[in-house]
Amino acid sequence: MGKVSTLSESAAHGIPERVSVADFVTGLRAQSEIDGATWADDAAPGMAAPGMAALGMAALGMIETTNHRDLLQAIAIVSKASFDEAREAPHAVRTEAGSALIVLAGANDSLAALQSGPGAPDARPVDFVKGGKGLKLIWAAFVLDKHRVQTWTDANHRASVGFSIPLVQA
Repeated sequence: MGKVSTLSESAAHGIPERVSVADFVTGLRAQSEIDGATWADDAAPGMAAPGMAALGMAALGMIETTNHRDLLQAIAIVSKASFDEAREAPHAVRTEAGSALIVLAGANDSLAALQSGPGAPDARPVDFVKGGKGLKLIWAAFVLDKHRVQTWTDANHRASVGFSIPLVQA
């Protein structure tokens, strides 16, 4: 489904699919906007599925979605926008799962500021209007909202973004 047609969808939803956290993280790693970023689990070769080292056994939840490809693309677009805030810095993505899948993306040295989550004193909502990325960020904001994904950034580090993706039990 195209980005413009997604914006014009009616309120009716199809039957939601459930995607495993491992499959979702694998799909996220394949997004071209995230090429070149290091992953928190790169130090654990030989895992059954990419992304599982950082996720551990908590990866039993599933992501419920009517279109996981759109959700992957939206996270990748917003991650790329944060990467662009610090083009010369090394970029990284970290994942962890518990009651939600947490994805932290941005300049390597700014990810620590996101660890405390969206309720931290310096956490701020992501401003999707700012950034000059045109309709891509607006589309991404729509898709993230549709999936109830909470986004945040740190007031002192625009070059990083956090995503909290709700999980359901399998």
